[in-house]
Amino acid sequence: MAYQKHSFPADNGTASYVAVAPRFQVASVVEAVHRFVGTAMRKYAFHKTVAELSELDNHILKDIGVDRGNIPWVAQQAVKNVGKN
Repeated sequence: MAYQKHSFPADNGTASYVAVAPRFQVASVVEAVHRFVGTAMRKYAFHKTVAELSELDNHILKDIGVDRGNIPWVAQQAVKNVGKN
């Protein structure tokens, strides 16, 4: 943790030192939160897509070219870019 000299008006000119997080640490936290949110969005979209496709009957799945056994793969392909902006 870095410290920066800072004078407060009530200190009558005496200096105090306050902790300041370096920029690279703040950027790392922001990037980690961004990755976490993106991952959570993809997981949610994946599970929702699997659930919705699983509700369809075999005839409709065949019409859209999906075999019931391939639903997880299809869902993963459908959501792979969700939350990556």
